[in-house]
Amino acid sequence: MGERLEVTRDNMVEEVAERINQIIHEYEFPLPVLQDVQKRLSDSNCPHYAMQQLRYLENNVQVGIAKRKEVLN
Repeated sequence: MGERLEVTRDNMVEEVAERINQIIHEYEFPLPVLQDVQKRLSDSNCPHYAMQQLRYLENNVQVGIAKRKEVLN
């Protein structure tokens, strides 16, 4: 039998935080968007609420509000 992967609250929080950091590193967001997400994340430690904030950032990318950062070599 295969090994069962246990999804814990801590794993979920860590994964969501990592993805939020990655998307913020890759894209330029308007300051009010970043301030809003920071405020909302500081108000709650619920992983599902953090996932909502991640979806909000991803939606900003999809509709073109956030632009991919240029890579300087």
